[in-house]
Amino acid sequence: MKKAIIQMMIIVKMIFVSTIIVKKKDYIPKSHAAFNSWQLNFTQKVNSYIGGWNLGVDANTLWTTMTTGPTSKKVVFDTIWAIVSSKQFTHAQEQKLKDARKDYVSGDKNNPADISIRMFVNRYIRFNPLVTADQKEDLGLTVPDTVKTPTSDVNARLSGIELAGAIKSSKHLIITSEIKLPVKSQKNWKMVFWKLKFT
Repeated sequence: MKKAIIQMMIIVKMIFVSTIIVKKKDYIPKSHAAFNSWQLNFTQKVNSYIGGWNLGVDANTLWTTMTTGPTSKKVVFDTIWAIVSSKQFTHAQEQKLKDARKDYVSGDKNNPADISIRMFVNRYIRFNPLVTADQKEDLGLTVPDTVKTPTSDVNARLSGIELAGAIKSSKHLIITSEIKLPVKSQKNWKMVFWKLKFT
């Protein structure tokens, strides 16, 4: 009976499913100094392009609210960054910089009236057909590669088996893909599993 089950397993086409997580590069730089340079370029470029994007009054008002005026998120960040970057700052000022940056970059997602860099990009830039790939690149955003290029990478094939898969889910910076490998024998399955696990 046991032998018959093993033979049946070898004959039956097995599907091995592997979940692969790919991290995309974040367009927001990690260090405060790099972020400051990035946000200065970003706001300058948005100001130069925004007229051609047909965003409407509400979006333009949100952009102005976030970037201009003494209490705007940009000005609050710029002001505290000027202090901290001088290397003459207190712990409280350093914490204020972290809070100001977090508010400027992410905002309050639960508040529909709030605006931040990420919210503005997601609402008005990322999927706007009037924003070109060149403009996105000029803004310092991550631009996906739209050209599918064949690969000669040996890891793209395992044991002569084509990888076939699809994006299962996509969250901020993380793409989860499901790869299905048709395997014809138990021996090949072990070999594929070993290659996926250790290479």
